[in-house]
Amino acid sequence: MFGLNMLDVMIGLITIYLVFGIVCTAIVEWFNQLFSVRSNNLETALKEMFAGDLNDQQSFVAAFYAHPLIRSLCTQDAKGNVKKPSYIPSDVVGKVVESLLLANKAVHAAKKVEEGGVSLVDALPDTKASAHLKQMVAHHVDQARGDAEAFRQSVADQFDQVMDRASGWFKRKTQVVGFWTAAILVVVGNVDTLQITQVLANNPAARAQMMAVANQVNVQGIDDQPGVGIAFEQAQQAMAASTLQFGWHPSPAAPSQGWLACLGAVLTKIVGLLISAMAISLGAPFWFDMLQKVMKVRTSISPRDAKQPVAPKTGG
Repeated sequence: MFGLNMLDVMIGLITIYLVFGIVCTAIVEWFNQLFSVRSNNLETALKEMFAGDLNDQQSFVAAFYAHPLIRSLCTQDAKGNVKKPSYIPSDVVGKVVESLLLANKAVHAAKKVEEGGVSLVDALPDTKASAHLKQMVAHHVDQARGDAEAFRQSVADQFDQVMDRASGWFKRKTQVVGFWTAAILVVVGNVDTLQITQVLANNPAARAQMMAVANQVNVQGIDDQPGVGIAFEQAQQAMAASTLQFGWHPSPAAPSQGWLACLGAVLTKIVGLLISAMAISLGAPFWFDMLQKVMKVRTSISPRDAKQPVAPKTGG
């Protein structure tokens, strides 16, 4: 039974992390949308890949975003402001790059009819700022060996590689925002892992109620992208079903303690809050997956525990 109780304590903690993780994930997603983090991250990646000018009046990235194929991926907010795309298919990138270079090549060819043909590389200005861009285009032209489809695919492949790095940038930014969001939630809600563990370990009623909440969440599932308001409402409902008290409440007057004991209590509280912040920052999907796995283990153990033979009574 001791092992089963400890498993129930673990399920209770996971459920709390999940409930607060839903709120944390919703706030992080709201932050990403409010500040266009995904589209800005994509633009940063494009500026790294296409650093340079298309012509004397326009940078390559500016011309890239002005292309009809890219503009068709843009959206408008409620105020009618154009929002840049947060995702661009790699094959579209290849087509747009080819289109911009061919259009610029035609302009250069018209100016230099007497000099004969103009290559895609020569279509770019011969400036220091565009040196990287010209080298990149020259590489793709060499790889394609005159095949237009191969050129587009070569550009698309490089874009995929750049986006792999950009995904890492986005993940790190999201982790930072997620941690500080979780830290605020934990401090405001006084979500102390060490204190909660102690309560669940010593209070069978609290464990039973948290198991009921865990079962309900496990059956209902979680929304992929809940709004912040909905996430807060779900968290309040889930925590109201438990006997655990969250938030800061005045404690009864305790006998005076030495400064060493007070320091130990403060450090213990900080550690408990820090553990909660790090756990909740992992997000709702992580903890929901963990809850499902642990609940399967709990379900497989419980029937065997209930079927243990009962010792026969001896007659007196």
